[in-house]
Amino acid sequence: MNRIDTKFAELKRKKKKAFIAYITVGDPDLKTTYKIVLE
Repeated sequence: MNRIDTKFAELKRKKKKAFIAYITVGDPDLKTTYKIVLE
């Protein structure tokens, strides 16, 4: 199992949920993307 599968299995055992953030690189521009990633 990889670390993502392991984490989801752990959360399932604990009856907890997970949130996966998705950031589109370059939207609206690279400078803004860089700032978002570092937050």
